[in-house]
Amino acid sequence: MEDVLARFREALVADDLADKSVESYVGSVGLFIRWYEKTFEREFRAEDIVTRVIQEYRAYMKRKPMAAETVNRRLASLRKFFGWLGGENPASGVKGLKIADRGVESLSPAEFRRLMVEVYCHKSLRDIAIMEVLCMTGMRVGKLVSIRLADVDLDRGVILIRDGKGSVAREVELLCEARSAVMAYMDCRLQIADSRLGSDEWLFLGERGRLTYSGARGLVRRYGDFAKIPNLRVHQLRHTFVRRLLDNKEDLVTIAGLTGHTSLRQLLRYGKASKAARRAAVEGLSLGGE
Repeated sequence: MEDVLARFREALVADDLADKSVESYVGSVGLFIRWYEKTFEREFRAEDIVTRVIQEYRAYMKRKPMAAETVNRRLASLRKFFGWLGGENPASGVKGLKIADRGVESLSPAEFRRLMVEVYCHKSLRDIAIMEVLCMTGMRVGKLVSIRLADVDLDRGVILIRDGKGSVAREVELLCEARSAVMAYMDCRLQIADSRLGSDEWLFLGERGRLTYSGARGLVRRYGDFAKIPNLRVHQLRHTFVRRLLDNKEDLVTIAGLTGHTSLRQLLRYGKASKAARRAAVEGLSLGGE
């Protein structure tokens, strides 16, 4: 079975999936195989898997208990795996668990201001540039850490965002503070790069060269802690960017162009009120009286 998983991994890589997605798919299939062999006490053979087995696996995961998102992600991995193998797909008819759409959680205006004050107070030109780019473009962390020096055109005030194969997918405009922050960082970047191997190509540098996913996440979380916003995640900054655009009455087509969303339906989730807004609405009812 190791050989099949290796070939499945190669196929996913050839489809230009992100490394994280590849590991998630392969890991989920591996977990299913181990469950199957332990549960049925027999060696895994793909041709032996029928829909009833996938249904039993779904029930097993539901009993754990396991988050609905995790269950659905593992089922999606099995659908992809058996679809790749060809023939009848035993996972195609097994539905995932229902997930209540909670909308998205973004920072309040006060939290956002507090966060950025902390960033500037710590006076790291690199950190200021990173946070300004994240907050003023809504960029995903994977795109942020993949920016090359050649992708930055400060004269035009744009950053080129490339797809997984290296071709240009879109341009992101750097406006206001974000452009100034990147310019200031570029002025001091050479001094940082001189002491770090493999740092010639990438815009943002970490401790040992290119800034990593975990490095970017840790940086955002650290400033969140400084601003008394515990467990702040990079994606919350993206959500906040979209929310600020909506509050500014921008239309969904314009926002999709700025954020790289491929479906307007995805943006409709931002129309849902945040947890704080829902709580405030109910409190308003209780305070209003008759």
